[in-house]
Parts: sequence; C-alpha cells; structure tokens
Amino acid sequence: MQGEDVYTALDFSLTGGKSSDTSRNVATAFQCSSQRGSTSTAAAQQDMVSHADRCQCSPAQIPVTATLPPGSNVCPEDWVFCSGMCYFISSEYLDWNRSREDCLSKETQLLVIDDHKEMDFINNITRNKNFLWIGLRVKALGGKWTWVNGLVLNQHMFSIHSGPEESSCASTKRGSLTSESCSSKLNWICEMTARTP
Repeated sequence: MQGEDVYTALDFSLTGGKSSDTSRNVATAFQCSSQRGSTSTAAAQQDMVSHADRCQCSPAQIPVTATLPPGSNVCPEDWVFCSGMCYFISSEYLDWNRSREDCLSKETQLLVIDDHKEMDFINNITRNKNFLWIGLRVKALGGKWTWVNGLVLNQHMFSIHSGPEESSCASTKRGSLTSESCSSKLNWICEMTARTP
C-alpha cells in the first residue's frame, strides 16, 4: 500500500524433530502496516518493534525454513507478538488467583484489553479455546470491574455478560467478556511488553 510501512513479525515454534531440523519449524506471521512516512528499509527494520504499537496484526500460520538470528526474539518462546506486546496462552486450567500468580511468576500480568483492536487480535489467536481468564475482576457485590493494573473497566468500550457476584472474575471468548466465579478453572492469557531486539 502506498504511503504505508509494512512489517512482518514471525513467531517461531518448533513442532517436532531436532532443533537443527528447520523443515519442521512453523512461524506465525503477523503482517503489520502503519501510516508513517516513507523510510529506508534499514530504518524501517530498526523501528519495527518501536512502531509496532500502531500496527494492525493478523496472524496466519505459515511453514518456514529460515530461523531468526540469536538474540533477535522480541518475545519468549511459545509467546505471540503483536503491537509491541507478547501474549502467553496457557494450556493448563487454574482458578483466577492461581492464573494471576502464574503470570506474576513470569514477571507479566493477566491480560488487560486496551481497545477493540487488541480484543479482535486476542479473539483471532484464541478462537479454538474455551473461556480464558483475563486480568479483570470485581471484589465485592456492587463494586466496579477493575483491571489488574488498577484501571476501572470502561463500560462504553466493553460490557460484561452476566451480572457481577461477590468475588467475580472475567473471562473472554469470541470477543466478549463474561463474569465467572473466580474459583472456576480456565485457561488464561498473560501479557508483557516485548523486548527490544
């Protein structure tokens, strides 16, 4: 597209075989574009992570035979990168508090959804999952839904399906937020800011 920078970020995961066997590597490719002015290729590559927060990310699984140079990963292994953030989707089932503790042990937090673009991305990468814990809860009956970063949920941006009960926590599935008992055992999503390559 003319007047846009286009970036492609690859998230490599080994699906089998030895690490030297690149024929079994699979990457999730995220093609991102931003409305920045034209820049040289070298400058565009160098600025990829710092400007990724303005990208539209849409994942697609593609087979690859290349590998990233050492030290160039922006996310830990098995995490997904988009818009300057790394996302971890668990395969285990834990209650909300233990899910939060797992994220904290990784020096991250349960997912805080900032906008509809991020919600669409999360919906896209978790479409085959059941409900997943996110970093949103209400501590007391009649209280406000609050994210783990201390911000109150913007009810104009997102609404919670089902009324809050005492000690309710939020999960997400198919682009909606749902109130669940915090003791339910679900998968969860951690997020962290991507490292600079």
